[in-house]
Amino acid sequence: MYGQLVMGLFYKRINACVGRDSGDLVPSAKKLLKLMFKKIGEYKVAGAVAGKVYELRGFPCQYAVCVLQQVRPNWVQYCARYYLVDNYKITYASGLVPLEGPDNWEEPRATIVPHLLIRKPGRPRKNRRKAYDETLPEKKPRCCSKCKQPGHNKTTCGGGLIGSNTKRKMIRVEVDG
Repeated sequence: MYGQLVMGLFYKRINACVGRDSGDLVPSAKKLLKLMFKKIGEYKVAGAVAGKVYELRGFPCQYAVCVLQQVRPNWVQYCARYYLVDNYKITYASGLVPLEGPDNWEEPRATIVPHLLIRKPGRPRKNRRKAYDETLPEKKPRCCSKCKQPGHNKTTCGGGLIGSNTKRKMIRVEVDG
């Protein structure tokens, strides 16, 4: 399935650059420049030293577009090579050969042996370590063993609720009558 997805991607990209001019920018780069041209009015540009161009990293930023717009440059000069249609065509020209099935795979030349498991010193952990974003389970409140009420233990028990002696056995007497 993965091989089919990659082959489909290559096919789409090869067909996308069929009608493009050589030495031109790719459509996504042109679209980005057009968006930048629309925002030129939002920036105030002071005069710059003629003939001095600063290093641009791959693609001109909004400020560079505002400054260079006055000169009306060839934008291909100010963009990295990988924004050119030529490089796009070269990248996807070779195509992708479909993957062969397991019947055509070569036998492995070497056997891979798993590494030795060496126990680390100390007592092994009883519980696994929880992830930092994992929610902890709610703890059940501890209850008194005499009166079964939460909030205290049997040594600090005040006797519990009146009439709720759990140790007293109920004796049932039946009268014949």
